[in-house]
Amino acid sequence: MATRGFPTTGDAGFPGELNANGAIETFVAEGGTVYCCRFGMALHGLREEDLIAGVVPTHPLDVQDAVIYYARKGAIINSTYNL
Repeated sequence: MATRGFPTTGDAGFPGELNANGAIETFVAEGGTVYCCRFGMALHGLREEDLIAGVVPTHPLDVQDAVIYYARKGAIINSTYNL
């Protein structure tokens, strides 16, 4: 989520707190694709406008289809929860 930070958005409360955000931003900037499940976002009370720029909000079944498609092509898939 691009809206993370303490005490304000973008500030790290401790060293390394926002490393995941930086890694995702770099990955997207280098041409990678990151999908985020809308259902999972809703469970955590997050909005689409809270996403890091370039992250694609998708329907849960589309996420599943993407995982199957890219796994068959031999892609590296990093499935994470509550980044």
